[in-house]
Amino acid sequence: MITKIGLKGFKLHGSTSITASPITIFIGPNNSGKSSLVQAIQALCQTNPNNSIFLPTIGKTNDNIYRYLPNTYKVDLGNFKDVIRQGNEYVHIRLEGSLPKITMDFQVKIKNNMLCDHEGFSRALEEDMEIKWEYMNGGISNANLISSRYPCEFSPKTTFQLISFNGITLTSSSSRDQQEYHKNLGQIIGNSPRDLLSTCQFSYPLRGFEESGYFLPGQPPEKCSMLENITLNDRTTALIAAFAYNASLRKEVAEKLSDIMGVNYDIDVQWIGDNRVQLLLKQPTNTLMVNEGTGLQQMIAFLVQLILVPDNSTVFIAEPEAHLHPRSQVEMGRLLLKFFKKKKIQLFIETHSEHLLHAFLHAILRQELQRDELSVCYFENKDGNATITQQEIDELGRVKGGFSGFFEQSLQELTEFLEAIGTK
Repeated sequence: MITKIGLKGFKLHGSTSITASPITIFIGPNNSGKSSLVQAIQALCQTNPNNSIFLPTIGKTNDNIYRYLPNTYKVDLGNFKDVIRQGNEYVHIRLEGSLPKITMDFQVKIKNNMLCDHEGFSRALEEDMEIKWEYMNGGISNANLISSRYPCEFSPKTTFQLISFNGITLTSSSSRDQQEYHKNLGQIIGNSPRDLLSTCQFSYPLRGFEESGYFLPGQPPEKCSMLENITLNDRTTALIAAFAYNASLRKEVAEKLSDIMGVNYDIDVQWIGDNRVQLLLKQPTNTLMVNEGTGLQQMIAFLVQLILVPDNSTVFIAEPEAHLHPRSQVEMGRLLLKFFKKKKIQLFIETHSEHLLHAFLHAILRQELQRDELSVCYFENKDGNATITQQEIDELGRVKGGFSGFFEQSLQELTEFLEAIGTK
């Protein structure tokens, strides 16, 4: 779970820091820095062995089933110069978070697409072991084990692995089991920054289903993370394959879809020759998915990712309300809350929907969600600088002070309409 995000020198973000909760909602006008904050995390997740953070786009190669981007690819940001904030030389990214039995806090400094400096600490919660490290390119490089029952050795890395566990000095006074336990613990601590990033999953607002039929590959996508690494052209094919090879997945998606839309749905795959399939929606008659509305198509792709995502993941979701009726937006919020509880996932939700937001605020009033489980961050663009206000929420789900500019537009339009009616 990510508990704090810091960002400096990245697009609109001169100096940003937010405290995250199990559910964190980003709201605010367009071009206020919401997506940029997520993109910075994506960039950090996609670092490769060559130590670069902004990767070139790579399309289909050889005879791959799908057009994959590089192994850990999450986002195409162009070049470093395309994201560095004017007047800045470095991008700083800081993450604070936790894994089972481990807490950590680390920050990196990037220049010209390469890691320059990094520092941080990682601590075992139930053991007397904590490591602090610092690495400066061309300068200081050290790692200090603050305390431990056994002599352990760590060292900072010159790559985005950040820290490595080098081993433990064996002593005659400790049993082999104790030594093995602390060796494993040292490896967990050494891998903790990358392990935290590996829990992140991303659901994009463009999700596919543009054609009436698809040629089926010889195998389904193996896991949820494959869906985010496949180019948009082939993402729908991967989703179709997931349905074609997994009847239980079709059933579960149909059930969730019915809950949101208030209509009983069934999903089926029809083979139409030459290894080509069509996706059908039954309600009760069969309808080709391509003939359904965009909102329903987008929702199906989104639900597949939520169902396949591993438990305890951190899931970043862009505009889950896209193309949905207001009532369905509320039901989508309630469904996200169910996934949150069932799979123990952390949610970062970027939205423009007051209906989706109200679903979570009302859950606090109904005591379905604790107040400290929800953070609402309001983004604004003030003179080219992202400013973020973390809203105060009371025990009734009310937001102190409201959201300047978020709900007023509807009220203004209603006022103008009533005034216009009054002149007739």
